Amino acid sequence: LGRTTDWVKVSGDGVDLGRLQAQVEVRSSSLGGAGDVAVVAMPDARRGHVLVLAHTGAPTDAHWALLTQLRARALVHERPAGLARVDSIPRSTLGKLLRGQIVVDPG
Repeated sequence: LGRTTDWVKVSGDGVDLGRLQAQVEVRSSSLGGAGDVAVVAMPDARRGHVLVLAHTGAPTDAHWALLTQLRARALVHERPAGLARVDSIPRSTLGKLLRGQIVVDPG
């Protein structure tokens, strides 16, 4: 069903990316100016995965505010490490996030 990428381990703890994404979308719409954003898990040798907040275009004040809010309210292992610019945030014809197709440059 394509949902295998919605659960990841960060420092041994399970993280539900779908639940975090729902929080991102609510907070993003209340801030305005953040555009389309997604929580993405990137492989990390020490922690298993590290979370980032992916966005298109240049980072805005709204992106930084969203990141700050998420870090303040999330559990330690659910906190995004930072922002990551991506070319696109693909969605299905029904608007569902296609997380597995998001390409984040690890550099």
